[in-house]
Amino acid sequence: MTSQESLLRSEKSEAAARTHGITLNGRELRIRPYRDADSDEVQRLFYTAMGTGPGSPYRLALHALPYQPAAYVTYAVFGSALLLFNKPSFRLLGFGLSLGAGTAFFLYRRYLFKACMDYCQSCLDSDLADIGGHYGMRDNPAIFHDEMGAVEVAKEPPEILSSARSCSNRFWVVEDLSQPQEGQRNAIIGSVGLDGSNCEDPSVAEMRRMVVSPYHRRRGIGALLVRTVLDHARKYNISTILLTSTTYQPGAIKMYANFGWKPTGKKILLDRVTNMYLMKFKLDLPGVQTL
Repeated sequence: MTSQESLLRSEKSEAAARTHGITLNGRELRIRPYRDADSDEVQRLFYTAMGTGPGSPYRLALHALPYQPAAYVTYAVFGSALLLFNKPSFRLLGFGLSLGAGTAFFLYRRYLFKACMDYCQSCLDSDLADIGGHYGMRDNPAIFHDEMGAVEVAKEPPEILSSARSCSNRFWVVEDLSQPQEGQRNAIIGSVGLDGSNCEDPSVAEMRRMVVSPYHRRRGIGALLVRTVLDHARKYNISTILLTSTTYQPGAIKMYANFGWKPTGKKILLDRVTNMYLMKFKLDLPGVQTL
């Protein structure tokens, strides 16, 4: 056995022996690397957090829809239609206008729902369809799988760090350990990934799929995930981290700003009526020496 193999074995043993639970705002949590058995739960969490759950971008966009300029036009048309009802010669026109305004408002709500769900599904069909493969979580020498699941070794040998592009990708989940149920898995209440596969520069990576269960927000879980990503990025000499978010994720945007991310641009995600934009952010990590 070489000295490097011996070092890796000892570090795996130390990692397996460590206690991974932490207490955050009265709840016992564990953040750990993703394993394939998590796939369905991570996908459901993403769909709930981004699509159908309370506080999701879709829900916030839906709540904001009555206050958009296009909605005010609809109200004006509907109000004009009601006034026309008082004039017998224009009653039919008034009925048509009111029916058209109501139908347009209903159809646009349906369009908003379909567009948001299609976006969620496109994410589930891309990297989230094979998280283990896309984020390099299988057969990764930096991750030791024991009977408790995936455990990241404390320190990685030089030859692992030298192949940063192949090993720096990572995906983590947060488990809730505060209410264990016999025979059942711990609930996954958050996840995040670091992905450099779309970045030509090996010192640049993208933080992706940051979600926290809508029933566990405002408890510091998002900040815990971000700190995990930043610590990992520094270890692999990643000096710049990119991310994207939507205008209807105000809590997440505020948290990113607190960590130092700066906006670099935006583009329309759906259309100008919903005022939903995809916003781009960039964070330069100080003191990181690129490879």
